[in-house]
Amino acid sequence: MPTNLQRRNCELADLARHYIRLEKLAQAAGKQACTSACSQCRKVCCREIFCHESRDSAWLVLVRQQSESAALRYDTRKGWLAKNGCRLSAGRPPVCYEFFCSALLANPTNAAIPRARTLAKILSGVGARIHGGQHLVTLDAENLRLERVRLRLAAQLSAALAKAQNV
Repeated sequence: MPTNLQRRNCELADLARHYIRLEKLAQAAGKQACTSACSQCRKVCCREIFCHESRDSAWLVLVRQQSESAALRYDTRKGWLAKNGCRLSAGRPPVCYEFFCSALLANPTNAAIPRARTLAKILSGVGARIHGGQHLVTLDAENLRLERVRLRLAAQLSAALAKAQNV
C-alpha cells in the first residue's frame, strides 16, 4: 500500500503532466510567432542565466522529469540552449514564454504574436499566489506536497487548460 508521501508524489507527477500539456500549447504558439524572425536574428535573446530557474525550481525540475527532457544534461556555459534554440521540451521558466523582443513586437503583420502572448500569460498564471503569495515555481518540494497547494494547482490547471483551448 502506498504511503501518503508516495500518493502526494504521484498526484504531483500527474499535475506536472497536465502542466506539460499547457506548456506545449504555449510553446507551439511561441514557435509559430517567433521562428521566422528569431532564425534570422544575429542577437540571441536567450542566455544561460535565464536557465537557472529551471534547475532551482522544485516544480520545474518535476515537470522536466515528467517530460522527454528528463535525460538532458545541463551545460554550465550554454544552459539548455543549442544552435536552434532551447533543448527543453518542458520545464522552462515562465520568462521563456513571456518575453518577446522589441523587433517581434514592432512587426504588426505577425498575427501569431497575440495568441502566443495570451497562452504565455495563461501558463504563467498557473501557480500565481499558490501559497502565501508565492508563485508555484518558487516553492520548495515540501511546500509543493501540501494538500492545499495540490488542490489549488489542480483547479488552476483545469481552468487554464480550458481557457487555452479557446485561444
